[in-house]
Amino acid sequence: MKIMVALDGSKFAEAVIGPAAKLAKDAKAEVFLVQVVELSQVRSTQSGGAEMAAEAVRAEYTPEGVHLPDAGPVTPPPMAESFGQALDRVAQTARDYLRTLAGKFAPIKPELVALVGDDVDAELAKFARQRNVDMIAMASHGRTGMSRVVLGSHAAKMVGQRIAPVMIIRPEGLS
Repeated sequence: MKIMVALDGSKFAEAVIGPAAKLAKDAKAEVFLVQVVELSQVRSTQSGGAEMAAEAVRAEYTPEGVHLPDAGPVTPPPMAESFGQALDRVAQTARDYLRTLAGKFAPIKPELVALVGDDVDAELAKFARQRNVDMIAMASHGRTGMSRVVLGSHAAKMVGQRIAPVMIIRPEGLS
């Protein structure tokens, strides 16, 4: 059995971990902890490097050019980063986050997967199909009526994809 556990970095989404881990252990399943890194959220730092470096140096001196001994060490400016490097960094951050949750599945060692794209539902569905998962586990806000129509539901979209059964957990006490 293969179980895909979809997470978004929130405590709300993490409510699915306990039930998914129990199911995975009972079934001796292969587990994929998955988070989608949205391209629209990736920011590079291609500009501002030289200006930031000059500003850091200026902070150590008075306007008259006298060094301030108590100013502390110069904090180097962040290195300029290309979009590709920024994407790699954000994807690694997602995998690091997933790694913090992986121990809850012991003795199973989940595969940690950071997907990239702006359509979360499409990326999750594509991965689930490629890996031929037998179950998708995720949390849902449990909205109904107009709020669901307006906001949509990743869980409802996964159910609608008909890839595999979807275990939906509605966290108690979280909103």
